[in-house]
Amino acid sequence: MTRTLLTSTALALLAVPPAFAQTANTSEELDELIVIGALDPIPLEDVTSSATIIGRDEIAARGDAFISDILRGSAGIAVSQSGGFGGLTQVRLRGSEANQTVVLIDGVEASSPFTGEFEFANLQTANVERIEILRGEQSALWGSDAIGGVINIVTRPGGGAPSYSAAVEAGSFNTVRGSARIAGRVGKGRASLSASAFDSDGIDVSGQGGEKDGFENLTLNGSFAYPLLGKAARLILTGRYQDAEAQSDPDIDFDGALDNADRLRATEEVFGRAALKGDLDGGFFYEGSAGLTLVDAENYADGAFDNASIGRRWDFEGKAGWRGRALNADHRLVALVESETEMFKNDGGIPGAGENQKQEITNDAVALDYGFSAGPALLNASIRRDFNDRFDNVTTWRVGAGWRFAAIDGKARASVGEGVTNPGVFELFGFFPGSFVGNPDLQPENSTGWEIGWDQRVDPLNLDLSATYFESRLENEIYTAFNPDFTSTALNRQTESERNGVELEASWRPLETLFIDGALTLLESDENGAEEIRRPETTGSLTAGWRPADRWRIGASADYVGDQLDTDFSTGQTITLDAYTLVGAVVGYEFADGWEATLRGENLLDEDYVDVIGFETQGAAVFAGLSWKG
Repeated sequence: MTRTLLTSTALALLAVPPAFAQTANTSEELDELIVIGALDPIPLEDVTSSATIIGRDEIAARGDAFISDILRGSAGIAVSQSGGFGGLTQVRLRGSEANQTVVLIDGVEASSPFTGEFEFANLQTANVERIEILRGEQSALWGSDAIGGVINIVTRPGGGAPSYSAAVEAGSFNTVRGSARIAGRVGKGRASLSASAFDSDGIDVSGQGGEKDGFENLTLNGSFAYPLLGKAARLILTGRYQDAEAQSDPDIDFDGALDNADRLRATEEVFGRAALKGDLDGGFFYEGSAGLTLVDAENYADGAFDNASIGRRWDFEGKAGWRGRALNADHRLVALVESETEMFKNDGGIPGAGENQKQEITNDAVALDYGFSAGPALLNASIRRDFNDRFDNVTTWRVGAGWRFAAIDGKARASVGEGVTNPGVFELFGFFPGSFVGNPDLQPENSTGWEIGWDQRVDPLNLDLSATYFESRLENEIYTAFNPDFTSTALNRQTESERNGVELEASWRPLETLFIDGALTLLESDENGAEEIRRPETTGSLTAGWRPADRWRIGASADYVGDQLDTDFSTGQTITLDAYTLVGAVVGYEFADGWEATLRGENLLDEDYVDVIGFETQGAAVFAGLSWKG
């Protein structure tokens, strides 16, 4: 498969009136639901795990160009970015590794088939309606990789009268970004089509005073939903295409420090999904779907091809369930059958690398998900059995309970469950022949965790509070073992990793025109008693949005990242990275109907901070923008 074929596939997906998430609900209906809280969307108040929804107002108030920066404002999340725009960006949830969190975009599992890790550097905020975050071991619902939890990106659906919008912004680092969208009714259905582009000269990530490392990104997104037989049969289609080129600097002489050299990574990603779902008499419902993920990554050194990898994931699901009331209680029961096939092909740039660079892995699964609500009592229970053609079959489960205290408008909740992450194809079979040697004997990682929490509503203040304590224990953790001759391989640890912490969240709406959201996380993440790297013990965030007048809006954010450890590869020692605070703000003024001018700032304190040792980060930046809605 070539990049041309990937592009053709993307255009084919988007040429069909293109969709939206796992449900045909409107965005207004979704405001009361969380798509990933169960095998069928359920009210957020019925979830017994720790969950957060970031809406469009919060995204707009922060003004960030990329989803990873929005996620900095959520409890339990740590972000590590290697350099500036386009640098490898990893998101760790509750101290888990970056490949231990399932990431969905409109219902499609978007992580790389090679590593199980999603590249957040390529995910823009343009056209994103909301972000759902479900924390804790969730493999009983979402299969492999859901150890830290699940992140679901939901794009804006179409519907209503035809609407049009466009925006452009330019500023520091010779950065330009723009977006456009059209949406509306198509007969009885609804559709939307959007495009966004980002281009920046960036910074010199090596810090050696050499050439700047730029980044380009183009994203196309489409959705289409149509009632074939009313509610009894609804067709839902979604398509997304991402094309990115990121320049970077390598460590040529292996001394642990980056050298100013010309390296380029070009990535094409295609995500597509087709679903048929319906609600039948008596509370019965069904959904059948097929999802496709394609990732093509090519690396270039000094303008010449170096290596490439291609991955494809096909996912077929069938769900059937019942929602109803019996014995003075509300019930929900959903059964799932799933089949997933992942194909991998790698070109390490060395002739005769061997057939192990082309592999295929198949995983089938069955699952049951049950929900119970009676008066103040809540119960959720899930169980899943995975049948893998390479690893031992595994059963994962999760049970949660809650109790609503109506007199004080509070809810107590607790849950316990298991998670599993299968080894990635690079870990199993290697990537660079003669350098990183694969280990086909690797065993899946598995984790058991529990949490207890309290959610409190304070009506007189229009204030929502949430507090959660969690613990988890990870076994068979996969790590990279380095040899003196610069070769390396992947191994399972014989010791356990333990993670525990406290997550606090607050959302205050003192006025219709003002909101303030806050989050604080205290985390301990240890491997055999030693603190793990790139996991700050303390993170905190404040986000505020205010409309002081009809045509004005102001947004501001502050994200605090505490001290954290990292490995200095020049010495082989572990060192402490200093804490930092990133402050951002955006001001918008609607100077004419539908027209808005904006001024936005990032890192306004001009913090000289480090996320990953050896990589320079961006200083203070200012951007001016113009948008139109019609």
